[in-house]
Amino acid sequence: AGWPLRHLSTVSSGLFTESCKIAVVGSGPAGMYTAETLSKELPNCQIDVIEKLPVPFGLVKFGVAPDHPEVKVVSEKFGDLLKSHPRIRFVPNVALGRANPSLNPHEHISQPNLSRIPVSELHKYYDAAVICCGADGERELGVIGEQNLEGVYSARQFVGWYNGHPHFQWPILTQVHKTHIPQPLPSSPFSLTPETRSAAIIGNGNVALDVARILMVGSSASCEKLLSNTEISPESLKWMQQATHLDHLHLIGRRGPAQ
Repeated sequence: AGWPLRHLSTVSSGLFTESCKIAVVGSGPAGMYTAETLSKELPNCQIDVIEKLPVPFGLVKFGVAPDHPEVKVVSEKFGDLLKSHPRIRFVPNVALGRANPSLNPHEHISQPNLSRIPVSELHKYYDAAVICCGADGERELGVIGEQNLEGVYSARQFVGWYNGHPHFQWPILTQVHKTHIPQPLPSSPFSLTPETRSAAIIGNGNVALDVARILMVGSSASCEKLLSNTEISPESLKWMQQATHLDHLHLIGRRGPAQ
């Protein structure tokens, strides 16, 4: 018999009528809402939420800007689900498939206890699996210097850094980019210094605007007041207060803001 991998609407049509075990791979919003729905639709089902990182909630924790607590508050609901639901179990530090050094060359440094298993292993222990993982790498522009010029970084790295993502902390990114930050500035993998007066962001979507806002708040006198009570990492806040003094920030996009 084949392994049932179907649209979730089949849940209510009798695909699983008895006790079963389902793996939800990924504990971001998609994974957590999936686990919640399955727990309601399948009252006899055991659900394991498998997560690559040591902590849950994916983009809610590591993608949403720290000055948007009204969005991050959904993590409280997810936390209650993991803590109190008797049939939902959180399984951290487990990733599917082989490591890809080109996407995460620093993974083995930041997470030495990470276990990797093939999808076939899930087949042995679960009746079904729902893959709720996000993108594992940047979307490159294909322009010269994108990968090797000093001072060029992806939003994924910068956002992960100021949100405290374990794969994007000092000195991990420093080993990847070989960036040398003059002391006594706080630890940071980025090459902005108090002498840096101008920066550019390629893109004008929601992530680009988050990065722009954080950079400009970091350059303002009210930085600590605006960010100290948020979930920004302490090292990032300290660095922004001492090292970020931008006068000009350029947003470069293909379309205008009205589009």
